[in-house]
Amino acid sequence: MRNLAWLDHKTFWEDAARKAPRSMRPVHNLAYYHYERRGDFEKAFELYTRALKLRDENRVTLTFPHIKIADYYERKGDLEKTGEHLEHALRIYPGFEKVRLRQAQVLARAGHTERALDVLRPLLERRPDSFDCNFLQSQILITMGRPADALRPLAVCMERSPEPKVFLLTGIALSLKGDFSEAERFLRAVLDRFPTDSLTQLWLIACTLQRDATVAAAEYRARFLAGVPPDRVAEAIDKALTDGFMPGGTREHITRWIVDAASKHARSSKS
Repeated sequence: MRNLAWLDHKTFWEDAARKAPRSMRPVHNLAYYHYERRGDFEKAFELYTRALKLRDENRVTLTFPHIKIADYYERKGDLEKTGEHLEHALRIYPGFEKVRLRQAQVLARAGHTERALDVLRPLLERRPDSFDCNFLQSQILITMGRPADALRPLAVCMERSPEPKVFLLTGIALSLKGDFSEAERFLRAVLDRFPTDSLTQLWLIACTLQRDATVAAAEYRARFLAGVPPDRVAEAIDKALTDGFMPGGTREHITRWIVDAASKHARSSKS
C-alpha cells in the first residue's frame, strides 16, 4: 500500500494531504509537482487558492501559494492581481528578495516605473553587483527615456556576465543616446552569435539609417526579409519590437522603409 502511495507525485501528495488535511504544503506540492508540470494551470490555481486557507510553520513556505497565484495572473495578463498577491507574500515575509525583485518587474511591466525603481533601490543597496537587479534597472531607465543613465548598471552586468542580452540592451541604450557607431559595435556582436535575430537586425537598421549608411542598412534589411513572407512584414516588425524601447517615430520610419522594399521586390518578382 505504501508503494502505491509513493507511485508518483500525484499519489504521494494526495496521500500526504489526506493524512494532514490542515497542512498547506501537501496541497501546494500537489499543485506544483503534478498539475503545474502537466500544464493544468487551472487545477493548480484551484489548489494554490485552497492552500491559502491552510497552515504552515515556515514563513517562506507560506508565501509560495501567493507567488504561484501571482504567476497564474501574470500568465493571464492581469498585472493588478499579480501585484496584489506579491504584496501579500511580502507582508508574510518582507525580506524575501526574489519576491521584491519580481514585484519591481511587475510594476515596470504595468508602467509604474518610479515605483519599480523605489522597490529596486534597497535591493541594489544590499547587492550592488546583482546582475538581475542592475539589468532590470537598466530596462526601466531606458523605458523612462534615460538611456545614458542605463549604461552604468549595464556595465555592472557586463562585468558580472557578458551575456548577449546585455550587449543587445547596451546597443539599444547607445542608439537611443545617439552614439550610433558605438551602438552598432554591440549590436553586431549579438548578430554574430544569432545571425537571424530580428530584433537586433531592426536596431541595426535604425542605427545605420540614422547615420545615412544606407548600403549597410539595406544589407540588414535583406537579412530581416529573408525569412519573412512579403505580406507579413509589418506583423513581423511588430512582433520583434514588443519591448517598446524603440521610439514611435523611428519605428514608423523603418517599418515604411522595410515594407516598401518588400512590396517592390514582390512586384518585380511577379513581373
